[in-house]
Amino acid sequence: SKVCLTELLALCSKVSEFRALHTEIVACSVDSYYSHQAWYRELQSTGKYAIPELPLLSDPTHAISKSYGCYLPELGHSLRAHYIIDTRGILRHVTINDLAVGRNIKEIIRLIQAFQYTD
Repeated sequence: SKVCLTELLALCSKVSEFRALHTEIVACSVDSYYSHQAWYRELQSTGKYAIPELPLLSDPTHAISKSYGCYLPELGHSLRAHYIIDTRGILRHVTINDLAVGRNIKEIIRLIQAFQYTD
């Protein structure tokens, strides 16, 4: 979707800031690996976008989205969500948004900085 593309491009534009915070970004979608590949080819064919420099997990069985509580079984897909997990594997923050609402990348960076500062 347009929101997905906007969010991935925003994340990609901030990769160096995340890396400076020793933070890895992993994106996940309920779409299949083959859907991701087709989407990447479509992005490249427009000439406007480079392939995002982020790992993009495929969750066609919805196991990941169900485990993280963002799956909507009645619609067959997940809500927009992000999770901040620290170096000890502790979930520190969760935001789950309606499908029409994108995530605020600057706010995610601010939260990571705040957690790192207080640790």
